[in-house]
Amino acid sequence: MDIAFREIDFEKDSKAVVHLINENLKSGFTGDILKWKHLYGAFGPSHNVIAVDGEKIVAVVFAMRYNYINGKGDLIKGIRTFDGCTDSNYRGKGIFKKLMRACVEKFSMDYQFLMANPNEASFAEHIKLGYVEPDFDYYYRFGIVNPFGTNYIGNIQDFKKTPPNKNIYNTELIYKGEQFITGNSLRFLNWRYQPENYNVKRLIIDKTETYISYRKIKKKGLNVLVLCDFYGNKKYLEDIVKTICKIEKTYLIYYLDNLMNKNLNLVFSRRDKRAVIVFKLNNFELPTNLMVSLGDLEGRL
Repeated sequence: MDIAFREIDFEKDSKAVVHLINENLKSGFTGDILKWKHLYGAFGPSHNVIAVDGEKIVAVVFAMRYNYINGKGDLIKGIRTFDGCTDSNYRGKGIFKKLMRACVEKFSMDYQFLMANPNEASFAEHIKLGYVEPDFDYYYRFGIVNPFGTNYIGNIQDFKKTPPNKNIYNTELIYKGEQFITGNSLRFLNWRYQPENYNVKRLIIDKTETYISYRKIKKKGLNVLVLCDFYGNKKYLEDIVKTICKIEKTYLIYYLDNLMNKNLNLVFSRRDKRAVIVFKLNNFELPTNLMVSLGDLEGRL
């Protein structure tokens, strides 16, 4: 067995890579998901490495570019590894560990941190590999929005999505505040929230564009609004959330307790579970105002 490592040729390798992921990681992975996620990314194509035994692709890993940008345009370059797996007939030979190392080392000049949200089983392994937790503790929460005592904000429009390979939007900054948030552009929103189950709304407040992304779920038969991302002045967040809840006919929300929405004034709120987030820093100090959103942590990515 002579294993070699190289980058993916999307034109000729895509079918085999999709088959490998379907058989060994995610049964619902498709060619369209591969292209959306790793070829047409908002920050450029994902880094990637495959392991090949002759002509056979036996392992793959992607390192998605995932940048955070503040209101001044300062950029923090991150990457996140996704969709990594090994053919079941090639496991236990150290191939995937070599593959991961090859990917991270090959592109080490192109990122300031690696980011991951491991499950309980893999958390300890990430810590052994040098990952650290952020200073801010993130928790998922359920809340009940007060339907009264607010002037509902009008002029809410649907954000028009275009196909990821025809992303017409630019990288002009939306959010003007101090926090570093993901993407901070319409180009990012158009890419990240392509799937049909996501809603993105556009509002004009004080002559400034504001955007909110969310999806809807059922919990014990009740409608719940899942707040994914918000790009705008946080002083408007509460009224906007109330307005969206009115439109969607629910006052139950699920959100991540982060620097943007931690001060939401709700009738009731309780913790659900802790969000596990870890970073591996590449000669870089993680700023305290880098803000992870619920949208960053969803399984779709």
